[in-house]
Amino acid sequence: MKIIDISNFEQGAVAPKARNLFIMKKNGINVPNLIYVSLEGGVLDKEKLLGHIKATFPDTKYFSVRSSCSLEDGIGYSFAGLFDTYLNLTLNQVPGYAMKCLAGLGNQNVEKYCLENNIPLGRLVMGIIIQEMVMPQLSGVIFTANPQGLLNEIVTICGEGTGDGAVSGSVPVTTYYYSKTDKIYYYETQPNSPILGGGLFSRLMHVAIGLEKILGGYLDIEYAIQGNEIFILQARPITTLDTENIITLDNSNIVESYPGITLPLTTSFIGTAYYNVFKGSAMRILKNKKLVGQYGPILENMTASSNGRVYYNINNWYEILKCLPFSKKIIPIWQEMLGVSEKAYNGQKSAIPKTQKIKSYFNFFYEFFNVPKNMKKLNENFIVVENLYKQNKNLSNAGLIELYWAISEKVLCAWDITLLNDMYAFIFTGLLKKVLAKTFSDTIGLDTYISGISNIESIKPIKGLASLAADVLNSPQLKSGLSGIKNDESALEYIMQGNSSFAKKLKDYIEIYGDRSLEELKLESLTFKSSPYMLVEKILEYAKAPDKLELIGTVTEKNKNIKLPGNTGLLNKILIKAFSKRAMLGIKNREISRLNRSRIYGMVRSIFLAIGENFYKSGLINNKRDIFYLEIGEVFGHINGHNYNFKQLIE
Repeated sequence: MKIIDISNFEQGAVAPKARNLFIMKKNGINVPNLIYVSLEGGVLDKEKLLGHIKATFPDTKYFSVRSSCSLEDGIGYSFAGLFDTYLNLTLNQVPGYAMKCLAGLGNQNVEKYCLENNIPLGRLVMGIIIQEMVMPQLSGVIFTANPQGLLNEIVTICGEGTGDGAVSGSVPVTTYYYSKTDKIYYYETQPNSPILGGGLFSRLMHVAIGLEKILGGYLDIEYAIQGNEIFILQARPITTLDTENIITLDNSNIVESYPGITLPLTTSFIGTAYYNVFKGSAMRILKNKKLVGQYGPILENMTASSNGRVYYNINNWYEILKCLPFSKKIIPIWQEMLGVSEKAYNGQKSAIPKTQKIKSYFNFFYEFFNVPKNMKKLNENFIVVENLYKQNKNLSNAGLIELYWAISEKVLCAWDITLLNDMYAFIFTGLLKKVLAKTFSDTIGLDTYISGISNIESIKPIKGLASLAADVLNSPQLKSGLSGIKNDESALEYIMQGNSSFAKKLKDYIEIYGDRSLEELKLESLTFKSSPYMLVEKILEYAKAPDKLELIGTVTEKNKNIKLPGNTGLLNKILIKAFSKRAMLGIKNREISRLNRSRIYGMVRSIFLAIGENFYKSGLINNKRDIFYLEIGEVFGHINGHNYNFKQLIE
């Protein structure tokens, strides 16, 4: 029998689990005191073991005894859950439980694991870790990379008591998700699960990131918190993580549209929407149905969902962008537009034939210079769809599906032109900036000019809200009437039955801007149209701040009369005029399409709420808003004859 402690530790003399503990301890990590016992072909000398424990842990009352096999917790194999751990042992109990750990090699599950992984049983040598027992209030596990494939996200689980309860799920846990890139985290609780306060979480992340540097690679870490002290109990590689076929998920930019948790209905709709948009773009540029069809699996997965969060599947974006003409120029522009944090990508050329590539250049220029015409057509199509939507009320589920597909075919399938329009606006704004940089001596003048041409449609909803609030501010009667509204039902009654000019103004505002909200692209979100009481509250909030209303009213006016310096050359004036016109047109069309997009989402939201109401009346779901916990395929599948247990799916 050989006993190893921190004083005689040699890296090659112990099994991986114990080796990691000693390395961490030598690097200043707070690891409970431990010894490692190796039989080396001998027998367990109980008296020698007890004597060494008394000398090493003179004041310790309780111990943990854990197996430490020669291949356990290595890079190749984890043997997770196959060997034994015993907690809260007294000194006299240690030798008996140490024998139990040694007997773990004869476990049938261990033999099965070795057989499945082609590991000769002779390679397994069992050792034992005897450690000072920590009596934690909180404990859990940290994965320094999300095992689902998000390499820059740390996942932490925290529960009360010892770690076995948190891992097994026998105690309520809080799960934290921490981005290494932007240092932002969020957490999800279970009933009565603990919250890490007092800077504990930040300290825990600091320790976890430090351990990656000490041990290398992505780690599975067990920790315990006693009082305000953090102990590391174990650290091993994450063996389930596929680091060769990496899927890069990035929520830059998209997180603004889909912050927090996004429910399944929206997630499935996003996938369909992005598929249509990118398929349309590919067809517009390549004009080759067969070739575009080959990219089907990529186009179907432009977005992804992990833990209820929506991400761009960046790998697939690059594959599509590489098909475009001038892709080497376009990709950096696109990265800047989206704020993509990880700039590296597979630079291998796309598999598009050279002749097709040449054709795509001509197609690109043709489509690019026809952007304004095609945007006008898209806007006209939206009006047709909007009228179709208004004419169809109280439809059956089958009728609602037909309406959904009509909207999709007429508008969503042609929405790809908005991507080219974004590029159109971005390019001409960039050209304008370059010319203006030569004209204005300071960046303030340049930024003011740019903001002047940008300040078009985006300010209208705010100005409309400010106008409604100004009416309330000037009328005590209106203020009193609105203050008496306490729910959506009474708000809707006030709006629909009111005959005053204010009621008409309110009705018009909801009709035009009622689908706009901070999270308007989440179908489950409440908007002014689906919850008019929210609008009433917002108007009263604005009415409490007269200075704010006055400021909103003057924003556009200040930017209307921006003059160029007197020394601007003739050529620069011509270029500025030409670039301004196109940049303004691109920005204006972008703002119009953004408004129309929110109204399309509003139509889709109301279609599914109507289906939800029908499902609720049929007893299929418990509440009409439960429809948002289902996927589009499940909803349509049921209507088309497939059977689902919706209540179970929702739960």
